[in-house]
Amino acid sequence: MAYQTQQKQCVVVFPIYRKILNDERDCLKQAIRMTSDFPHVFIAPESLEIDESFCESWSIPVVRFKNEYFSNIAGYNELMLSLEFYQTFSAYEYILIHQTDVYLFKPELEAWCNKGYDYIGAPWYKPYKRKKVVWDKFLLSVFPFFISRNRKNRYARRNEVGNGGLSLRRTSTFIEVIQKAPKSLLFLYKSNPKHLFNEDIFWSLLAPRILKTFKKPSWEEALRFAFETYPEEAYRKIGKQLPFGCHAFNVHGRKFWEQFIPVRMRKHLLIDLYALSNPTCGFGQISLNYERHFGPMYLDDMEFIFLVPDAYQGNFGRKYLPLRNFNRTHDNFSGIDLFHITNQQRTYRKLPTEIPIVFTIHDLNFLYEKSPLKIKKYLHKVGNLVNQATVIVAISHFVANEIRKNFNLNGKQLKVIYNGVERIDEAPDAKPAFVKDVNRPFFFTIGQVRTKKNFHVLLDVLKAFPEYDLYICGEDQRTYAKTIRQQIANESIHNVFLPGTISNEERVWLYRNCQAFLFPSKYEGFGLPVLEAMQFGKAVFSSPMTSLTEICGGHAFLWEDDFNPSKMIRLIQDELPGFYQNKERIEEMKTYAFSFSYEKHIRQYLELYQELLR
Repeated sequence: MAYQTQQKQCVVVFPIYRKILNDERDCLKQAIRMTSDFPHVFIAPESLEIDESFCESWSIPVVRFKNEYFSNIAGYNELMLSLEFYQTFSAYEYILIHQTDVYLFKPELEAWCNKGYDYIGAPWYKPYKRKKVVWDKFLLSVFPFFISRNRKNRYARRNEVGNGGLSLRRTSTFIEVIQKAPKSLLFLYKSNPKHLFNEDIFWSLLAPRILKTFKKPSWEEALRFAFETYPEEAYRKIGKQLPFGCHAFNVHGRKFWEQFIPVRMRKHLLIDLYALSNPTCGFGQISLNYERHFGPMYLDDMEFIFLVPDAYQGNFGRKYLPLRNFNRTHDNFSGIDLFHITNQQRTYRKLPTEIPIVFTIHDLNFLYEKSPLKIKKYLHKVGNLVNQATVIVAISHFVANEIRKNFNLNGKQLKVIYNGVERIDEAPDAKPAFVKDVNRPFFFTIGQVRTKKNFHVLLDVLKAFPEYDLYICGEDQRTYAKTIRQQIANESIHNVFLPGTISNEERVWLYRNCQAFLFPSKYEGFGLPVLEAMQFGKAVFSSPMTSLTEICGGHAFLWEDDFNPSKMIRLIQDELPGFYQNKERIEEMKTYAFSFSYEKHIRQYLELYQELLR
């Protein structure tokens, strides 16, 4: 049913999907002042509660659409390309889309409606490298069949009209275009989350081809409607005047906008989550948890931007930089106030000197694993990041001491923030197919099957426990895994198994049902598995080396660092039989393991960010 009011020329539509923040509230108040002669409407998901965070704006009517339309970019694109949306407002000649990061300067909405255009948005203005713009347009016209659709959209949108964040749309024309457009084309733009397939690309580049009478202004005229990119140059281009409004002022040219917009702008923090490309590894799991914890946060003083693989772009309300193009441009850190390098394995072509950089180091295991030549190479690589960082964070006191020994910190702050450990003790489980007899007791260990994990020392141990099986789980494609398998075959060890990589549900089942967790690793910056095992109240037998004594915190049984099989066997025989009778000790161990929470971990990083941004 169409939304009806007395004013028929234009309705101002504010898309919202969560509680609004202080700067967004100020922008809404300004929008209402600048468009006071026009009706205003919130469009929102069915489940969103309009509460006190909207201040005096709470009385604005709300039109509800399905939650799915607001869950991510693809959902929003689908809404903005649907007949449902435009028919809802068919009583109006125009719809002004005003997202929450828009600021209006002038009461000119009626004048822009009277110009008779079908679509106006902030141009994708690119004043620099004009020869490059001309060359790209030439390639697009002469060799269109040799250019991917993604690149075609990138070339075609340069200095075109324009971005949909602040846009004026003729309702009847948009309905006509949707009715005439091929369904396959609409589906492509509705379902592809990449920014070059956003709905405003469709309306700017494809709508004029579908409907030959589709009318939009030149990009020069549209600059008087709105700025987005390169606002300082756009300001000069139109004679040092302000436009009707601007979009994404908190991203593009914030220093320029501070003189015109009386809004306290949020700081932008870029967090490198490149390890999402391998989500099953340790760094990948950390990146997943960072996205889960930082992603839903909406703070009045800071906003998070994530550097991610292409496949992870597109969640509505979260900003991303594409990893694929990150090292190809000099504009990586435009609008960024702080950069967090989340591990020591990344390299960067160029880091900024004008913003704080937090550099987290998880381990320096290469000192023990690599050849002298490679050690020198890795020390140089990590040292470069240490030299450019403002603050270095170690994940344990052991790693902090390693850093002090091997790098000149030149007085820089070195903090210890323990890794967060995800609560998995109540997670769903699934029995692995390789466990044939559920009544047979077993030991468990997990990690990449590589030399530093020292798993081979467990083979002699298991010879003394024929009534137990041992499952050594984890990625097992290295030569070390083949060596262990060969030893198992040569010595006819029938109770040790290397099943390879397992699922999270299988991992939980093995923790939950094992008799003890065995961890003989020689080199650990942190030692996540021992804490996961403690969450389940399991007896943990661990190496005492590197960080493990620190992380075990007195709650594990520690072997000696010579890994003598007789001593290892004796420790298990002495301690395991009575372990599960001491309920108080088990509860203390579980409480200790739960103290390494992601909530605590994230809070400590937020405090560090705020300290650096003061």
